[in-house]
Amino acid sequence: MKKTKRMGDWLRQPLRRLWRLLAMRCAHATQVMSDELDGASTAEDRLAARLHEAVCPGCRRVRVQLQGIDRWLRNATVKPPEPGGLSEDARRRIRRLLRDQQATSDKPEG
Repeated sequence: MKKTKRMGDWLRQPLRRLWRLLAMRCAHATQVMSDELDGASTAEDRLAARLHEAVCPGCRRVRVQLQGIDRWLRNATVKPPEPGGLSEDARRRIRRLLRDQQATSDKPEG
């Protein structure tokens, strides 16, 4: 009897893991895909998401979209803000706009 119970316990854990791999829902799969791009997913979750994608065309589309967004963000050029706030060019443009507004408001209506 003990051997059967031990065998059952031994088998139960892998079956739970297999069920978890095969029974992933779309919401969890898409979260894992996002986490994967951020480097924050486990190998088991990644495998489960890939298995889910194999049978879910919607999640395959989501992966393609997430990868496209990730690629776009990685290639985007963002200038770091300059120390001291606004760049000189931005200050110049603001001064010009304020000067133009002042000149327009100083004109008499007529």
